[in-house]
Amino acid sequence: MPLSRVHVVYGEPYLVPPGLDSQGLEEQRLLVEDLMNRVYHQAWGWLAKKAIFSPEPGR
Repeated sequence: MPLSRVHVVYGEPYLVPPGLDSQGLEEQRLLVEDLMNRVYHQAWGWLAKKAIFSPEPGR
């Protein structure tokens, strides 16, 4: 929307090593998922402190 505020939150770059077998890929997938969840929760924590927006329950 015009004149909307946007906040972009991102984590450190992470490179998945090449040549992994299926077990290695699964370990990396779990690690990347954890890193993404940390950034997600940091973003919501930042927004809660700023009181810009709070999510509706169940969403």
